[in-house]
Amino acid sequence: MDLTEFNDGEIPENVPIGLRPPFLYLQELFRQQQFGNVNVKGQLPPNLRFVLVSSHCSYFDVFILNSLFYAYGYDSYAVMAAEKVLKSHPLIGFVFARLLHCYPAASSKAIDSSVKILETSPIALCPESWAYLAEQPLKEFKTGAVRIAQKANVPIVPVSIRYNRPGKWIEMFPFPLQIALCFIFKLNKGNIRVNIGRQFDPRGDAKERTKALREEVVKLYEMK
Repeated sequence: MDLTEFNDGEIPENVPIGLRPPFLYLQELFRQQQFGNVNVKGQLPPNLRFVLVSSHCSYFDVFILNSLFYAYGYDSYAVMAAEKVLKSHPLIGFVFARLLHCYPAASSKAIDSSVKILETSPIALCPESWAYLAEQPLKEFKTGAVRIAQKANVPIVPVSIRYNRPGKWIEMFPFPLQIALCFIFKLNKGNIRVNIGRQFDPRGDAKERTKALREEVVKLYEMK
């Protein structure tokens, strides 16, 4: 297991637009309009198979994770997403599965599918399971990320993503309307802070390592 440490860095800038697939360029325009600037501290390990574990404060995390992978030169990667989201609407399912590299988290074969992907590419997932929009502490982590990393014998890269977020009032609305309100009124817009931590060794008891992993993500989330 490679646990090489990397120095802090920033997302590479001035990537030639001509090298971007058209959808990725449109995705970047969407991100800039909806969220504003993304400030990154830390660096993804280059050309390495790993499990990226992120906090999950917004339904739009998948866009930020795609931007991170692409900015650091990963052409091949996958993002685990809630099966409920992928099946909520045919158009949403198409965008998430075909254009945002997503595959279902609730599948009984999710761990085996993840390990298969990790033979050649990194994956990203959010162990809190379901996104929340109101300001609150991180939820408890499920053990899936650690168990996947253990089975694939790869390290974990902890990441936190912090947005401007609406108040708790938004939780009174159903899931599709929450997304619509955030999209129409740009409720998440502002500087996004992304902190990338040191590689985390998943080996050991899955429950204990999951608790330790959550502590690492909480530290990143609380960083200024």
